[in-house]
This record gives sequence, C-alpha cells and structure tokens, in this order.
Amino acid sequence: MEDLLEGILGIELDLDEEIKVRIPLDYYVTDDLELINENELKEKLTNLIKELEKRIQ
Repeated sequence: MEDLLEGILGIELDLDEEIKVRIPLDYYVTDDLELINENELKEKLTNLIKELEKRIQ
C-alpha cells in the first residue's frame, strides 16, 4: 500500500505506526513563501486524502 501511495503522490509514507507525509516544499513554495504549482499541490493532497479514506473504511 505504501509503495502504491508513494508512487501516486510522489511522497514518502509510513503507514505501519503513523502517517508521515513528506512534500518537497521548495517545489510548491518560493523563498518569499509565495505558493506556486498550487493546482498540482491541491491534486496531490486530494489524492492522499482519498486514499487514506479508502484505507480506514
């Protein structure tokens, strides 16, 4: 399951004990803290939430 989610989301997850999500912030936030690639970030987070909802059902 972890490998599937990591492949879909491009982030590392550890679902054994707790959920750890690592998102490369430099890809989504500038040095001035301006949000970039906002749509892609929203899509990744939405997909993560959907997968987690499936897992807890």
